[in-house]
Amino acid sequence: MKEQEFPLYQSHKKVRAVKIVNIEHLEEERVLLTPEEPFEPFEVTIDWMTKRGAAVGGYYVQYEDGYTSYSPAGSFEKGNTLCETYCESAAQPRDPSELRMYCLDIANRIPGITAATLLGKAEDLYRYIKDGKPASDGLPPRPGQNYIGRIDRKFNFTAVNPANGKAYNQDDAVVFCAKDAALPAALEAYALRCKDLGVDHNHVLSVKLLINRVMNFQQQVENRIPDTVGEAELARCLDGRNL
Repeated sequence: MKEQEFPLYQSHKKVRAVKIVNIEHLEEERVLLTPEEPFEPFEVTIDWMTKRGAAVGGYYVQYEDGYTSYSPAGSFEKGNTLCETYCESAAQPRDPSELRMYCLDIANRIPGITAATLLGKAEDLYRYIKDGKPASDGLPPRPGQNYIGRIDRKFNFTAVNPANGKAYNQDDAVVFCAKDAALPAALEAYALRCKDLGVDHNHVLSVKLLINRVMNFQQQVENRIPDTVGEAELARCLDGRNL
């Protein structure tokens, strides 16, 4: 066949997909696919597996017409971006102006929350994460700027990662409550910085899913404007006393 350069088309399809983390062969020509959390395992036929060459690490893909397929991770991640509507959030903020729009979206969907309340904290945190610029509300210097001391002054805690057994506490980690109305915007800024750093796709996806859970919690259970109040709390958080 003579080499020709055919017209170029842009795909406009939206698909649902999930990464496969384990494959188990069952009886009667059935195969159990285990997707990434928080999704449940499901079965496909051995014929489906054979025709598509599905493997761990790739994606199970569902099209709008019900057709299902498989895509290797590299090809899928290069050609697809997670829809923000799945995470029930606005477009991912890339700078403080987009972060402002994100805060407006949160305020529109959560009763009792105003965008103005969220903006100061969100923009300060964005600058702190992205550029290391001092924040107006007194965030500590970034690592390497002679900051020594306890990290979280508000909470005492011990957190254990059950996957690797590593433990963290107030000396090397921080705690945010799910009800904190500024938390979704802070997590969006974190996810953005992760992408800038070239962090693994699965970690960014896990943050997006976390944002979704936090948003659902705030809509269904409780949301509250963050504060640091009371003589004892102010002494700990601002002055570092009584730690």
